[in-house]
This record gives sequence, C-alpha cells and structure tokens, in this order.
Amino acid sequence: MDRIARALERAKENRQFKPAQMPVSSPQATSDAFAAALQVDIPEDFLRKMKIIGGFPNDPHADSYRLLRTRVTQRMQQQGWVTLGITSPRPRAGKTLTSINLAITIAMDPTYSVLLIDADLKNPSVHRVFGISAEKGIADYLTTDTELEGLLISPGIERFAILPCVS
Repeated sequence: MDRIARALERAKENRQFKPAQMPVSSPQATSDAFAAALQVDIPEDFLRKMKIIGGFPNDPHADSYRLLRTRVTQRMQQQGWVTLGITSPRPRAGKTLTSINLAITIAMDPTYSVLLIDADLKNPSVHRVFGISAEKGIADYLTTDTELEGLLISPGIERFAILPCVS
C-alpha cells in the first residue's frame, strides 16, 4: 500500500500547476518602448469628466482603486504573475473604466510599468475614453508586420502606455 501512496503523491505533484517564471524586462528596455510611444496630452478636467481618477492622489474616489491595486499586485506577486486580464460576462459592466483606473494606479507605483491593451475587437473603447483617435491597433500588430512601438500611445502618465484596438 505504501508504494501506491507514494505513486499517487508523485502523480499529484506532477499535475500541480506551477506558473512559469517570465523574464522580467530591464527598466531600460521598458522605458525605451514607452519613450517610443506617441505622446498625447490630455487635459486634467477631461480626465475627471471621463472618471479617469486613478492618477489624482487627492481624489477620495481614487482610494478605492489604490486599495484594489494593492490587493491585485500582492496576489500577482504571490503567484508570480506579470499579466492581468479584466473581463465580464456582459457589456457595460465597467470593464473599461476599472481597467483604466487600475492600470493608472499600478503605474503610479514606481516599481511597475503598465501596458494597457484593449483587446475588445467588437467594441474597442479604451482610446475613446481618453479622447484619442487611433488609426492602428492590436489587430494590426497581430495580422501585419507593424512594430509594437509604433502603435503605443502614452497619455502623459509616466510608466503607462496604451495599445489601442481599432475596429
């Protein structure tokens, strides 16, 4: 019976998911990619009007996003994750606004850089919420030889860039 128990234990260990360790890019490589991004200045009052408040340290509503950032980044570090996806079972559930504000609050922490990818091919909206018109996006990167650096947009927030989706 002891042999069976050991075999079962080995099988259990082999089946357990162990996240792969992703190579962390150097800060220089990250800053180079973000430096190549199209720089867009967005007025502060427009950001507030669109409820993009994650970058305002004195906004009491931003505290919720900072709390969410802390919990999410702690869990990501515990699990060894470097990527976060946000989705919902139905339209108009707040994915875009939550994604934007969470991404900005994570980027406000100097230990992180954030690339917010709008992967909603049916109804892309991240660039529109920022008031940015984009001509190319993630679909161009995936289907053509378009360089990633030529598609990134930086809305004037350090360590934060957007890869839009254009339908």
